[in-house]
Amino acid sequence: MAAVDMAGRGGSVRMQAWTNAVASEMYCFTGEEYGFRASLEEARTLLSGTAEDEPWGGIAWFDLAKADAYEGSDLVRLGRFEEALPSLDLAIDRLSPDMLRHRCTAFVSRAEAHAGAGNVDGACADGHVALDLVARVQHRETLRRVTELHRRLRRHRTTGTRSLGEHVLDARTALPAAGSRA
Repeated sequence: MAAVDMAGRGGSVRMQAWTNAVASEMYCFTGEEYGFRASLEEARTLLSGTAEDEPWGGIAWFDLAKADAYEGSDLVRLGRFEEALPSLDLAIDRLSPDMLRHRCTAFVSRAEAHAGAGNVDGACADGHVALDLVARVQHRETLRRVTELHRRLRRHRTTGTRSLGEHVLDARTALPAAGSRA
């Protein structure tokens, strides 16, 4: 991948790790498991040698917690839902509480993993947490993903799915009034 090559020619070690994590995501979109695994392994290897005060020119901060989130989300993309859950659990446990947008994305990914694994209650619970974070960070992509999740789950007609549907409507109503970011 061009970004990985470019980062390798002068980017910080943390930037190189991040571009490898992004490459893992791209490999998942094409179903290339070897590329996904190799890219994430390289990201983790690079991160294992970085200092916490290393200069970073990317968006927010990239660390092992985010690598865990990439892995879990990648596994969801590959349809490996149960395998994704431990990585997403770890990411959520390790992501800093002030990283609201990243936590939002990790929770919606874990909700999708729970849904794919057949755990409707877990999917709804994480969908609610993701929507609570959407209200704080105004992240339309997460709202779109939770809306799609609810569409897939509503056939179950449980109290949880009805509650999630109401929460989606509330979030949709509140989001345009407050403006939006990515």
